[in-house]
Amino acid sequence: MFDGARTIVIFGDSYSVSSNGASNNTEMSWVYHLKAEHLKDNVTVHNFSMAGATTEDDLEVQIARYLSTPSKPWTSFPKAICYVFFLGINDCGTTEECLLSEIVEKIPEAADRLYTEVGARNFVFINVPPTDRSPGGLPHAEIMKTRIETWNEEMRTHISQFVDDTPTARVSCFSSHDILSAILDDPEKYGFTEADVVADRGGIWVDELHLTSRVHKIIAERMKKGSGV
Repeated sequence: MFDGARTIVIFGDSYSVSSNGASNNTEMSWVYHLKAEHLKDNVTVHNFSMAGATTEDDLEVQIARYLSTPSKPWTSFPKAICYVFFLGINDCGTTEECLLSEIVEKIPEAADRLYTEVGARNFVFINVPPTDRSPGGLPHAEIMKTRIETWNEEMRTHISQFVDDTPTARVSCFSSHDILSAILDDPEKYGFTEADVVADRGGIWVDELHLTSRVHKIIAERMKKGSGV
């Protein structure tokens, strides 16, 4: 997934900030674990993720911030830059299901802009995890589950079209939904307890929405292997 990358550029929300977006900032995200444990020392990470970010309101802002970077990292070895998109959690939390398809489309549109304007050729797209099963999501689980399923299905469709439209791009899709579902379905296999599945401030959830560093560590391991399960 990241083989040959000299630079990784990340667009995302609180799940992708260096700490995991929770009030306890000692809990580190997959970005930290990936950089610290799985990437070569000479790989640079530019992280434009923002806590609370949505695709609808903030992805364009993050892209603009990247394109205004004084060092213009894309001018040297543009094909050695990998662009990661991990957004949608907050969109699913605040947007009616019928409006999600149009919002999802902004992700491949942003990727296409990078493909066209700065020669981007390597992309990783991450779908939305099952936050309907988080402590904060459980009271609205049915609505949230439907929104997340719709988002992830629409994302597959739009990314498939993006692949067809950009034949020289290398595209990887990673399912955070699959790996977190696997942990929640069989927590003991991953070193957690059944109580952790729904516990706020437990082994899996550091608060009502965000994951602990232990879970992010597993996500980073699977990302390095290129496997969502």
